[in-house]
Amino acid sequence: MLSLEKKTLRSITLLRCRLPWIPIRRYACCPPASTTTQPSDSKQLNLQQFSYAQHILVSTGTPDWGPIPQAMDPYLAAVTSATSILAGLKVTATSGSSIDTPDENTRNILVLPDGLLFKNVPLDQHAFDVFVRCLVETRLGVFDKTPLATKELHVERLEGEHLVVCTHGNKDSRCGTRGNNLIQALQSHLSTTKTAKQYTIHDSSHVGGHDFAANLIAYPKGDWYGNLAQNNDAEKDAKAVIDSLESNTVLWGNWRGRMELDVSIAKRMLAARSEDVAGAGGCGSKKNAETPSETDAAKKETVKVTYVLQNGQRIEVDAELSEFTPSDPDNPYFPAPEAAASEATPSSSEISLSHPSYDAKPTVSDETVSITFVLGTGAKETRQT
Repeated sequence: MLSLEKKTLRSITLLRCRLPWIPIRRYACCPPASTTTQPSDSKQLNLQQFSYAQHILVSTGTPDWGPIPQAMDPYLAAVTSATSILAGLKVTATSGSSIDTPDENTRNILVLPDGLLFKNVPLDQHAFDVFVRCLVETRLGVFDKTPLATKELHVERLEGEHLVVCTHGNKDSRCGTRGNNLIQALQSHLSTTKTAKQYTIHDSSHVGGHDFAANLIAYPKGDWYGNLAQNNDAEKDAKAVIDSLESNTVLWGNWRGRMELDVSIAKRMLAARSEDVAGAGGCGSKKNAETPSETDAAKKETVKVTYVLQNGQRIEVDAELSEFTPSDPDNPYFPAPEAAASEATPSSSEISLSHPSYDAKPTVSDETVSITFVLGTGAKETRQT
């Protein structure tokens, strides 16, 4: 009994000796940074390049897609094969709860961001050929030249916002749990909230990045969001997503990028927004809160820069004239300083730029030109003029 008391007393004494001494005045304003890492399900989001032009959702009638949906569903495999001659396609399965599933050999197919619902498409090569032709027509901007009623396939246009959430639990349990929680939270929020826009929610098989589950893609803009519905925050995140869409803004804290948007441009956009929302300084810093910094005082004149994407989408940002002299000589995103100075006047002009691999839409004229389309890659490459 005595030896136990001595051992306990000795442990307490050692513990007391190891307690660090923290000067109260030094941390009176801000507490010291913790040296331990708090457990979190969130992974650090990195902006990514999402190089696809259209997302095809094929109804399957069930959310049980197995690890590889194409191996489980012959119809889905046939659609994937038939459309493989087109580059820039993302093909995933949906249970069909949002777009119905007629039967095993006849399906509904939704094309985003176009919002085109192809109904009762049979498991038939001719039907798939017509479907592929329609995809090409939408990219060329000629699909709407003829009424939908005259199309060989039954097509309907679904207006509004389309929210695609990965719920592929067979691929990763996090997607199944968090994705379904997010869908339920979105449905609950929309059922009790009056919105200016119309929303349709779709479950989906694997879209990519299950480490960032739950993942959501918001069409028609094609913004990708990750790290949603974590730590029982599904309701809060659902509200944040809808609020951002209602206000036509981006949920920057969860943003993974945008379809067809070059990742370098995305980084510039995110950096600009981060500077806009940066605080005036912590701990009552008088310099940060009240006195303009030296950087603010020496701000360069700015111009409006409009990026023209391949699909014709225009993204306008503010840029300092100093940015038109890239520090990296290989940086292709800005013209030479002389060109910028001659084409733009500070604070008022607009400069139309495009990514090197993208071309701005050509000027409309009466002249006829010949255009060759390259379909597929490698051995499957075909050319059509």
